[in-house]
Amino acid sequence: MDFYDGVLWVCLVEVLSGKRLTGTCKKPRMRIQKIQNMAVVLEFLKTEGFVVDRWLSAGDLLDCNLKILLGLLWTLILRYQVNGGKPSNSTKTELLEFVREKLPQHNISAFHNWKVAYLYDLVEAIEPGCLPTQPESESEACKSAMEVANTLMEIPMLLDPEDMIESCDELSAMLYISYFRDYERQLQTRIALKAGNTKSANKYH
Repeated sequence: MDFYDGVLWVCLVEVLSGKRLTGTCKKPRMRIQKIQNMAVVLEFLKTEGFVVDRWLSAGDLLDCNLKILLGLLWTLILRYQVNGGKPSNSTKTELLEFVREKLPQHNISAFHNWKVAYLYDLVEAIEPGCLPTQPESESEACKSAMEVANTLMEIPMLLDPEDMIESCDELSAMLYISYFRDYERQLQTRIALKAGNTKSANKYH
């Protein structure tokens, strides 16, 4: 599947933002209808605070300029997944604070040298006791951590274990870790709600 007619762009932005775009054509046949879809997407992004008109046009999307398409995809992922939907220039710092808090023993200072040991210990720190205590190898540790994160925390396996070990770049690491941050927040919210409900119930006994 590709993005040449704007329909997938519309769907992607709606899913990521949780908002509905209006004025689009679901089955565009003519070029002007396809451009209209792209224009709706770009106009919506501007209302969300994206500065895209300096480097991106509806024509660029329609012509499938790969470099620009990938740039826009990462921009959307950065905002809606890594930043949690908020415009922010401090995402990397906030994610580093999160992993440092969970993994003080590792003294992590950057994401470009993310290691399997960090991932394994991060999963264990969030859900203690969910992993085997003595994995046989780095590969086994990585596979176990990613599989448990996927099944227990519903965190997608964005990378193969081999890629995590051999070639995990900074952006991929940030994106993957953002799912752990979100899970931790949801977990703490559930714990707080449960504690509040228990406290309320105890008042009447």
